Amino acid sequence: MKSNPENIYRILRNIFPAIYLILILGVSCSGNKEKGLIPEKTFETILTEVHLTDGLLMLPDIRERYFERDSVANYTDVVESHGYTKEAMDRTLKYYFTKKPKRLLRIYDHAIGRLTEIETLLSGEPDEIPVQQGDLWKGASTYYLSDKPENEKIYFDHICFLQGTYTLTYTVTVYPSDQTFNPCLTAWSSAADSADTGKRNYLPPVRYIRDGQPHTYTIVFNNSGTSPVILKGWLFDFENNPFGLSKNAKIENISFFFTPKIL
Repeated sequence: MKSNPENIYRILRNIFPAIYLILILGVSCSGNKEKGLIPEKTFETILTEVHLTDGLLMLPDIRERYFERDSVANYTDVVESHGYTKEAMDRTLKYYFTKKPKRLLRIYDHAIGRLTEIETLLSGEPDEIPVQQGDLWKGASTYYLSDKPENEKIYFDHICFLQGTYTLTYTVTVYPSDQTFNPCLTAWSSAADSADTGKRNYLPPVRYIRDGQPHTYTIVFNNSGTSPVILKGWLFDFENNPFGLSKNAKIENISFFFTPKIL
C-alpha cells in the first residue's frame, strides 16, 4: 500500500476517530506555513492523550460532567494543557499529513504502543474501571426536569464517524402539572466540519404526552455518508418562554447504540 494521503486518511479514520475529526478540520482551515509546529515527542503525547480522553468520556461519571460541552472542545483542552493552541495542532497535523505521511503513521504506531502499555497496566484491576457495553450516551441516564434551571432543555451531541445506524432510546414521563408548551425532542444533523454554520437536517420531532405515565421512544439516525456528521439536539424542548414556568417531567433509561453498516 502506498503511503499517500488517501491511505493515511483511511487508516486514521479506523484507528483514531477523534483525531480524524481534528485532522479534517485542521486540513480544511489551517495555513501552509510549516513554522510553529509542535515538537514530535509532544505531538505524539497529545495524540495519545486525545485517544485516552475519547475513552474516558465513555465512563458514566465523566460523561455526565462534560456531556454539555461541544465534543471538539474536550480535545482542544488536551492540546492547550501542553501549552499549544488548536491552530498549532492544525498546522502540525497538516504538515505531517501532506509532507511526511509515512512519519505520521510511525508516530501513530508509537501512540498505539503507549496505549497498549497503559491497557496492560490496568488489566490487573478490572473492577476499578467500569466498561461500557457499547452505549455511546455521554450524559446521565436519568434527568428530573423539576430540578433543572427553567431554560434547561437537556442538550446532547455526538460525532457520528462511521456509516451505519445510530439508535437513541429513552423513557419520558411528563406530569399534568408541567407548564411547558409542546414538550418534545428536537434533533438535527450537520457536517462535522461546519457544525455551527452548515445546513441543519432536522429529524422528525417527537411530541411527548402529558399524562403522568412513562412512554418509551426510539429515534433512529442513519449515517450513509462518507464524512463524519454531528448529531445534536435537546431531549426536552418546548416552545414557550422558559422563564417563570414550572417544568415537571422525568427522562430515564437513556441509551445510544451504533450498528455499523455491512459493506
